[in-house]
Order: sequence, then structure tokens, then C-alpha cells
Amino acid sequence: MEQEQEDGYDACCGCTCCEKNFGPCLGKRGLAGCKRIEHRFWQHQMYEFNFYVYPKHLLLMYAVMFVVLTALGVVVIIGETQVVTTDRVRYDNIEQCDVGDEFSEVKNCTVTLTLDEPVTSPTIFYYGLRFFFQGVRTYKSSFSVQQLRGEYPAPDGYEDMCEPRITSGPSPPPEPFATQEPDILLPCGVLPFSVFNDTLALFKDSELTDPVSVSQSGLTRDYEVDDLYLPGPSDGGYTTAVNDFITSVNFITWMRASTFPTLLKALYRVEEDLPAGTYYVQIGSAFPVSAFDGEKFIFMQQLNYLDAGTNLYLAIVLFVFGGLSLLMVVWITFALLMDKRRNRYVETPMEVPMEAPMELQSEASS
Repeated sequence: MEQEQEDGYDACCGCTCCEKNFGPCLGKRGLAGCKRIEHRFWQHQMYEFNFYVYPKHLLLMYAVMFVVLTALGVVVIIGETQVVTTDRVRYDNIEQCDVGDEFSEVKNCTVTLTLDEPVTSPTIFYYGLRFFFQGVRTYKSSFSVQQLRGEYPAPDGYEDMCEPRITSGPSPPPEPFATQEPDILLPCGVLPFSVFNDTLALFKDSELTDPVSVSQSGLTRDYEVDDLYLPGPSDGGYTTAVNDFITSVNFITWMRASTFPTLLKALYRVEEDLPAGTYYVQIGSAFPVSAFDGEKFIFMQQLNYLDAGTNLYLAIVLFVFGGLSLLMVVWITFALLMDKRRNRYVETPMEVPMEAPMELQSEASS
């Protein structure tokens, strides 16, 4: 007996762990001799949490949604009143700026932007295109992620994503593009190859000698600069011009495909306060739009206290959902007032039909 107990064996129940894990020994061998300890888990008596939604809870939730959404809509509308925007000036219809259906040479011209009231920094200088369907699936997906990340050697078949612009054709690629072996355009794809390449410079005087202080800081996102558009190695065909082109702000903003046929791209951030008056934009026009009946235009827009431009659609969405929440509040309130069943079981004697059994009638009378 002592030897069995030393080996961890109990003469009564079969093992010494019986009393530790199950309960005291009842004199039988095996687990049948162990008395099970009463436990909530074994008796299916665990605590539970039930979430019940009552009309008053829904009423409170929709009331809060109405107040919050309406307040946000008012904030956006107030921000809209603080946005100062110049007229959108089209310049592709100016003879000196028209490059025709296909690019042959850069056309230089000057247009004016008029500020009816002074603006403060930050102010964004935009260019835009009309009737340019950048959101078409086959167009916006025609580029190589591996190339733009500077990966070399890239995995096999990476160039298939660049259809139909994989190579530059019989002629050498234009600047700043280059080629990778075997004769792959760098960067390849229709979206990078059709990048907007007009040059725009903003001046305060008609002689174009006093430029406006601008920068491109804050126009890109951190994940774009750190993960998506990176320079590549020189042995992979990445020249200095290619690396500068891929990491440039103009290229990064262009690669954000627009959903609508009228696309707007931020080009500069004006870093000084501008008084009301006329400003001059020197343009080097090189992007053809007449082949697809498109238009090119420019404008300036001052950001509001939310650091955003005009966004009337957001205010409309907030007010619409706020109005729907208000309708739900009215409907639930009306339903609660009209519901006569809410006090049915409160201090109301139990009614039993006459044809019910006698035992139910006796319970009701008692």
C-alpha cells in the first residue's frame, strides 16, 4: 500500500489525483469512486449576458445620432463659407496653349487668375481635366507595383499588369522614362505613361519676375512616400531621372485615379498670404486634350479651418442621415404613445373565458 501511494497510486480510487481534481474517494476503484465536486461549469450554471433592445433605447440612440450628425453638418457648412476660390480658368482653348491632338512641341502662354478677396495660407493651387475618364478599370490598373516600389529583380510576369503599354515601341522612350531588360518600359503602364506634364508657375506681376512662394509639402501621404513610390537600383535601369520622376509629388498625385470624369489634382501649396488682385500663371503646355474633347483648367482655393476645401456633398450626406434619424425618433415616439399594450400586465386581473377549465377560473378568482 505504501509503495503504491509513493508511486502516485491510491488503493481506493486508483490514483492520488482523484481527490485533487474530482473529489473525495468513495471506496471504489477508478474514477467511479470519486465524488464529483459541484461546479457551475459542470452544472451548466455559468453566468450569461443578454442584451435586450427596448424602444426607449432605440429612441435615445436615434436622438443622439440626429444631434451629432446635424452638428457635424453645421460645422461643414460653416467651413464652406470660409473657403475662398478663384474662377476655374480654362487655357487649352487659347491658341498659344493649344498643342493639338498629339504632342509635337511645348507651347508657352500666360493666363491670369483673379482673387476677389484676400486669402491666407494654406491655399492650394490646382490643375484639372474635364472629360478625362481616369477611373476606367483597365486604365487605372495599368501599372506595375513592383516597378514603382523599386524592386529589382522583380518577380516573373510583373510586366503583364502594364498591358497595353509594356514597351515604348520602336522609338526610344521619352524623358524621363527608361527601359529595363528585356525592353520593358520603366515605369510601364498606361497610367504612368499618360502623366500630366504641363508646367505651371505662379507670379504676382505681368513681367513674371516676382514669383509667389509655393511648396509641395503636405500634398502626399506618408504611406505613399514610405511604401509605394521608392527609388530603385541603378543596375535595374533606374536612372536619376527615373527615380526623381517616380518619387515626385506630381507623379504621386496623378497616380491617385479619380472616380469622376472631372479630375482635380493639387499642384502647389501657397505658403504666403495673398491680397486681392490679379495673378499670372506661366504655362508650358504639353498635354494634349483635343483628341478626346477634353479641357484643361487651373484655379486656387483657400483651405478652411478644417484644412479642407469645398465639400458640399459631405454636408448633404450628414443632413440626410440626420433627417432620417429624426424621422425614426418621431416614429418611435408616436408608436410608444399609441401603444395601449404597454400596461397590459400591470395590476390587471387575469381574465379567464367562461369556457376555461375550473382550475383556471379558481386561480383567477384567487
